[in-house]
Amino acid sequence: MDDEIDLRAYLAVLWRGRYAIVTVTLVGVLLAFLVSRFLLTRVYEASVLLVVEAKAALPSNEAPQLPQLVAAALMPLDARGYQEIVQSPAFQDLVGRRGQELFGVRDNYSVSARVVPQTALVELSAEASRPEWAARLANEAALLLLQEADRLNRSRLERALALLEGQIAQARADLDMALQALQEFTLRGPNVDERQNELDAKLSLLAEYQKRLAQLDVLLTTETTKLGELQAQLAGEPPLLTLKKALSPEAAALGQAIRGLGLSIGEPVMSLDDEQPNPVYVDLRSRLAVQEVTVAGLRAEREQVSAALERLSQEVQRLSSELVTLQAQQRELTWQVDTARRTYETAVTQYEVQKAVLAARFGESALTLVRDAPVPQSPSRPRTALNMAVAGLLGLMVSVFGVFVAEMWRQPAQVKAGEVSHVATPRA
Repeated sequence: MDDEIDLRAYLAVLWRGRYAIVTVTLVGVLLAFLVSRFLLTRVYEASVLLVVEAKAALPSNEAPQLPQLVAAALMPLDARGYQEIVQSPAFQDLVGRRGQELFGVRDNYSVSARVVPQTALVELSAEASRPEWAARLANEAALLLLQEADRLNRSRLERALALLEGQIAQARADLDMALQALQEFTLRGPNVDERQNELDAKLSLLAEYQKRLAQLDVLLTTETTKLGELQAQLAGEPPLLTLKKALSPEAAALGQAIRGLGLSIGEPVMSLDDEQPNPVYVDLRSRLAVQEVTVAGLRAEREQVSAALERLSQEVQRLSSELVTLQAQQRELTWQVDTARRTYETAVTQYEVQKAVLAARFGESALTLVRDAPVPQSPSRPRTALNMAVAGLLGLMVSVFGVFVAEMWRQPAQVKAGEVSHVATPRA
């Protein structure tokens, strides 16, 4: 079929162009060798090895626990942190200037860092155009990294102390504000002491009223009982007493004289009924009136005391509620003052301790040089073998592509030439 790929045809094309393919590939390899050997600048790389010590920024047994922001500022650098320092443009520029000072020649000085996996080691590499320059530059870059680490440590120490100073200032401002609020609350009347004194006075008066009310209840019960007894006694006594009074001799003689005259005056009366007020009744009535006045007075006084006691109870309840509110506000303000004072004193203590301890121990670098950089024996760039391999592969690809393109151009020309020869040949 026409659509099927004829592998032998392709191999035949490659075979016909074998000389071109080999020539182009060899030329590419030769050019890569010549360029790498004579045109490209040789670059030598030397490496030093450093170890990052795993020590805390601040011993926990020498100072109280740091605030969160300060602790974050004092977090020690790890191997990745030192790698970022080496890769920063500022450090690269610093190494470049140091190389010019050492060798007096402007060169493509550069450094790089690599963290050795699963370790705390940092491999610091330096590149230069001469092997001895690369080794010396690597050692100098390690010293510069140590100095930069010390500078960063001092900077972080200053930042941590500045944060502590800011916390001290904030704690002092909070303490002053709390004290001012407490003072204003105390001066603003009525305060807790005034309300307490007023409540104590009201409670004392309330106790007196309650005592008086109890006394009145006892008196009223007693006097009411007496009133009932007097009423019972009064009910048993008649208001008037009837007395039999004998007539005098003169009255008797006068009666006989009248009867002697023939006048009828009825039966002779020897005595007369005389009604007189009962003195016991009168006395009971008088005593009852006095007792009724006494009971009415006691009842009136009891009503007054009860009303005053009710009003005083409401006043005591109101004062108690206000006193509880004032006491709660005072406790809250006092707690705020105590908390602000403790925070301020703690911040001051931390600042003094951190300033002494950190200044004595935190400035130490956590990097230690493990191995100096040896002088490299061969350049790291250009990589001649790799360049030749890449050039050979590229030449092979280009030559194969060129052979197939030439074959595509050659086939139409052959077909056209065949058609012309066929037309020009006469038939027999």
